[in-house]
Amino acid sequence: MVTAPNPADAVVLLDRKTLTAELTAALNGDRVSIGLEPFAGIHGERYSVYWPTGASDAERTAALRRLDELEASAGDVIDRVIAGEQQPESDHHFAGESTRAGGSDGVHWRNATGWFSYNLAGPGDSPAVLRVRFRATGGAEDRAHELRLNGEPLGEPVRTVRDGDAEVQDFGVQAAEGTERLTFSVHALPGAATRDLLSVELLRQD
Repeated sequence: MVTAPNPADAVVLLDRKTLTAELTAALNGDRVSIGLEPFAGIHGERYSVYWPTGASDAERTAALRRLDELEASAGDVIDRVIAGEQQPESDHHFAGESTRAGGSDGVHWRNATGWFSYNLAGPGDSPAVLRVRFRATGGAEDRAHELRLNGEPLGEPVRTVRDGDAEVQDFGVQAAEGTERLTFSVHALPGAATRDLLSVELLRQD
């Protein structure tokens, strides 16, 4: 876990010619030094390419554990839409009124003062989990909406967790709610705008 305010500050270059460096990281509350070297030169050894970052070792570890629990709670992905990206939205028959897409730093989202919807492949005869991700930032506290599946309100999520800058909400889906196609929609409440939707996916429940 890299806990420096700027992760690049945790790396010290040792040798510019060999591109070796030293990373200071947190491991179970202790500070450790880890040698870094070019990926192309590693053969027959275990390695890490990506490192989790966060202001607190304990908080980030707990967040990663919650995400592992989420992944363990649902099986294969049946269908997924990345909101605000043209091709995924087109592939899922996007429709809506008074809605806009936004994005920055490679992250895309969609919100509305009206509504928008996508068609998803249904779960067949198996129960499933509908997983919805919203931006946890961007004025989320001032937004208000209703989520619907096949025109019916989804109600309260069965689980909500924080994943970095996203809030993840899970909803149970019964097979009777749609065997071949599901229509997922987000509707702004009167006088409000919806939160920024990042993605929606349907996962087969184990």
